[in-house]
Amino acid sequence: GTERGIDYLDLDYSSFTVNNIIHFDEKDGLIGLETNKDSHLQIENQLFFGLIDGLYQFIGSEDSFHPISGPLHLDEMLITPKDADQNNGTRKVKLPVANMEFSHLENRISFSFNKVNKRAPSGYYYKYKLDGQDEIWSFPSLIKTATYSNLSPGKYQFNLIVTDKSGTFAYDQLHLPFSITPAFYQTSVFKFFIALIAVIFIVLISYLYYKSTLRRTLYLQEVRYNEQAKLRKEIARDFHDELGNLMARMI
Repeated sequence: GTERGIDYLDLDYSSFTVNNIIHFDEKDGLIGLETNKDSHLQIENQLFFGLIDGLYQFIGSEDSFHPISGPLHLDEMLITPKDADQNNGTRKVKLPVANMEFSHLENRISFSFNKVNKRAPSGYYYKYKLDGQDEIWSFPSLIKTATYSNLSPGKYQFNLIVTDKSGTFAYDQLHLPFSITPAFYQTSVFKFFIALIAVIFIVLISYLYYKSTLRRTLYLQEVRYNEQAKLRKEIARDFHDELGNLMARMI
């Protein structure tokens, strides 16, 4: 008994584990909810519980302690391409499907899941985590859908667990692997060729720049050499004329 009602624990004494927990609260007729400490009594097949507002007797069969439920399952996946609008382009994938692969355009995926509990339809909570996208698990919730948008190409695994409201006890779980294939421009081969072309382009630009610089340097050296040769000729001519004038005066 707790402050929120009465819990039935199905214990496995061989492995010291809890097989199942069934919760009884207002929907089963418990008005007071909070149970007094050690206030319970079993007389043959009759069970009595003392709550804060009076004495309650359990009226039911052995089936009341066992949920009428099916296995956890994924109903379907909704795949929406990038260029699709809200009313067109979405396709459904019935599960289970082995080796599921989607194109890089089908990067918005919605999961619908359920675990049927005929005794308490709202007694199950769900938490999920997408390996390759999520770092932590979602909080336990009654919502039975999960949507992921703008998924990058790669391998993923959708993990789903059915728990109680606190998220500590797991009733059931499943795992669904799938992958999104990259576009040709997202593959490693394409990236390698792009990198190779970029390297070749950089080397070519560097070579042309070096060749242009070398050609300009040689041109400047040639101009400088021609100017020096011209200057030497002018100096030699001036020296020759001055020396001729000097000799003429001496003669």
